[in-house]
Formats: sequence, structure tokens, C-alpha cells
Amino acid sequence: MAGAGLLAGERVRRAATGEDGVVLSAGDGVLVQVAFSSGTVWIHREELEKLPEGPAERLAAAELGQLEPYGLRLQSLYLRHAYRYDPLTGLSSARIEPQLHQVFVAHRVTQKLQPRMILADEVGLGKTIEAALIIKELRAKELLGRVLIIVPASLQLQWQSELKSKFNEDFEILDGAALRYLGRGKANPWMTRQNVICGTSRRKDRRSKPKGPRRANAFHPPGPRAWTRQDAATTPSHCSKRGQARPPGSSNR
Repeated sequence: MAGAGLLAGERVRRAATGEDGVVLSAGDGVLVQVAFSSGTVWIHREELEKLPEGPAERLAAAELGQLEPYGLRLQSLYLRHAYRYDPLTGLSSARIEPQLHQVFVAHRVTQKLQPRMILADEVGLGKTIEAALIIKELRAKELLGRVLIIVPASLQLQWQSELKSKFNEDFEILDGAALRYLGRGKANPWMTRQNVICGTSRRKDRRSKPKGPRRANAFHPPGPRAWTRQDAATTPSHCSKRGQARPPGSSNR
């Protein structure tokens, strides 16, 4: 097809090199601005061939595409399907050697239709690892979107560090100053982050705040509108009633 009548956004091919590109600008002149993989250039209309747009048009014009990119995409879909339905996907990307009881707990929780469990092992048996394995497994199954972890203030950095170093999970700690900043303009600060760690004091603020109009939602834990059934919220069992941390366990926590 000739290069006449080109419009911005149309796919074209450079006749001299066979390189495909997209028209960025096509005025009344003879030059057309085209973005190729090698860069953006101004080129004469006569040097361009208009390519078919939809799949049906491309098939009719014998434009079957390239085999290698199609094969790579097909393999990626196979891997995504395998990770989603593999019962132990969380172990494949973790930098740990889990104990048998940790694998058992993670497997039992993730097999439930609505996982709602209390991880109440003794101190040092690895509740942090169990919770992280569950998070990784639910993410792989695409059953989990956002995560809220509530821990004593003294353990926030420990949880953040272990989740990053051992499971490659990035979590952000939200304290009072961060919540005030994110809650400007009456915004809900809990809706601005996907992976959050906050202290147990955030749970007390609802009871300690005086009655009356609330300024934004900066000091209140997320309600039903902020965290849905597709999200996960976990409060480790080493949080006592007063929000104090018990003595830390062994290195396998």
C-alpha cells in the first residue's frame, strides 16, 4: 500500500530496510514523522508502506508476525499458569530453607477458599516466615492485591528487612507523620500504598481520639472501604494485649 493518506497512529513499514514503525505526525507536506525501534525520524511518504491494522487485515495480507516473540509470550503464559496453580510456588522465590512445619502451615492456609487463620506457634518457630510464605503463595495465585501488617513499633523494621531480604517483598512503614502527609486534602492515606507495615498504636487511635469531626483518616486504621476481601491484613501473634513485643525468637523467625 502506498504511503499517501497516512494518519498519526498508523503502523507503517520502511521500504528500504523493512523496519516497522508508528506515524507520530503527518501533515500536508511530503515528510512524515515516524517512530522506529532505532529512533524517530522524518521520512518521505513514498518510502513508507502502510500496514494493516487489525488481526483480520494482517492475516489477509499474510502479515503473520515473528515467531520468536510469539514463542516467548507463549512460554511466559505457561509459566504464569504454572506459578498460579503450583501449591508450593512461594518456596521457589524465597531465600530461605523453611522447616517442615512452616511449609505445612503455609500449604494448609493457602488451600482454603477464604484463608483466615491465626498463626500461633511458639516464639522462635518462624511465624514471620509462615506469614511471608502465605503472602507469596496468594500473590502467585492472584488472590491477593494489598497487604497490611500490624506489628509492635519495635518490630516494624525487622519485618520490613526480612520481607525484603528473604522474600523480595517491598513494604513501606507508615507512622503518624507519614499518615498525616498522605492524608492531606481529606484523602484516605491507606489507599495510596499497596504493601504497608504499621504499628499497633494505630489500632488504639480510634479509641483514644475524642469524639467529633475527624480530620481526614490519617490516624484511623483502614475500614471496609480501604481493605477488601482481595486484600490481606495480618497481626502477628507476638503482639500482646498492650501492644508490646515479646522477646525475639531465634534467627529462623
